[in-house]
Amino acid sequence: MDVLDLVLRAGGLIVSLVAIGVSIAVYRAGARRKELDALKEDIKDVADETGKAVGAVAHDLAEHKDAGQNSRAELRERLVMVEQHLAQMPDRDLVHKLALDVTEIRGAINTQGEALKGVAATSRRVEEFLLQRGGK
Repeated sequence: MDVLDLVLRAGGLIVSLVAIGVSIAVYRAGARRKELDALKEDIKDVADETGKAVGAVAHDLAEHKDAGQNSRAELRERLVMVEQHLAQMPDRDLVHKLALDVTEIRGAINTQGEALKGVAATSRRVEEFLLQRGGK
């Protein structure tokens, strides 16, 4: 009976120790649950903030993209205007031909100027003759 008596006495102590151990485990599990819930809440807050930041960046990127498209459209319009203006400008051969034509016109004007000098001299002589004759 000594062994059975010892087991019965020790059994109560063992049950009490097991009950205390279970209580401690449940308490720690509850504390861990609270920590886990707090951690989940922190993760949710970070995810919300990250989502807002990503949304803001996406909005800024969309605005930047729209501004870039508008800028490219304006540059395209300006390029078309410049190309149209350049298409109307004379090329090198035409400018050379115009320079030759201007030189030819200058020569013709100089020739006419020399011819008109003779006409002017004749006109002056006729005028002097008429003035002398009219004075008699």
